[in-house]
Amino acid sequence: MLIILTNISSIFIYILVGFIANKTKLLPDEANKHLVSLLLHITAPCLVMASIVSKEISEKTYVETSQTLVFSLAFFIVVSILALLLLKPIKNCPDRNILLVVITSVNSAFIGFPIAKAVFSDDIFYLVVIANVMLNIYLFSICIWQLNYGDERKITIKSIFKPLLNILSIVTFISVFMLFANIKLPDYPFQIIETLGDATIPLSMIVVGVQLGSSDFRGVFRNYQLIYASLCNVLLIPALTLLVMYNMPVSDNVKLAITLSSIFPCAVLTVALAHREGKNTNLIAEGVALTTLFTMVTIPAWLIVLVKLFT
Repeated sequence: MLIILTNISSIFIYILVGFIANKTKLLPDEANKHLVSLLLHITAPCLVMASIVSKEISEKTYVETSQTLVFSLAFFIVVSILALLLLKPIKNCPDRNILLVVITSVNSAFIGFPIAKAVFSDDIFYLVVIANVMLNIYLFSICIWQLNYGDERKITIKSIFKPLLNILSIVTFISVFMLFANIKLPDYPFQIIETLGDATIPLSMIVVGVQLGSSDFRGVFRNYQLIYASLCNVLLIPALTLLVMYNMPVSDNVKLAITLSSIFPCAVLTVALAHREGKNTNLIAEGVALTTLFTMVTIPAWLIVLVKLFT
């Protein structure tokens, strides 16, 4: 447990470094987009590939992979419906569409990957990566429907498969194929990829710190509807996910991976999607910032619970 707590504290020290760097202008707001690009296009794909191709294939891997895909898909379908019910009591809610996304989406790649890698085993990290495939499907299908809630908008087959064209998804599919085909990388390229991937953990947490440093929370804390949706995202949804998964007839690895994927804040990509759909980008950006702020407290608490239950 001491090792786990040390790993958790290290992650949040990285966030503090990013926050201080932003406030002192060592990393100004403009630097964040370049850091995010480096993270999403280079270090995170390397982390995914190095972790997956180094695994040993077994019958257990086949079973847990398929179960994780099924349960992560079910998670987004059920939570999307639950979000509608949670917002139903709110009568005067002009931005209901944005709040639906804030409640449902999770940042399981940007924040989830490094935390899963730092705190849990490679087996858990692998399953969190697999669960992230369904997050991508959600973002470009159900999330688009949520953003256009109340409008007439068709979701096409093309829009559902569009997320599979991003580099993180492509690297995931290639790596899983290599795993099941028993294709191993030579030592030298593997070491280069592994070293680049190791930079993901401190880099991603520094980016979170920069984002928090550049956020203005004064107006956000007066928006009680957004606070309600954010608390649903970081407290209620993970609690319900844990309750359901704990009683499922699957391995502890699958239970842990699905529950772990649910504890992270609203996905950053939702801001870009809202902009593309012509929706309230300011509000959803505030939702990302607020849920991220809340998870500075909730993530350590959830991690301690998950470690005690499943490890």
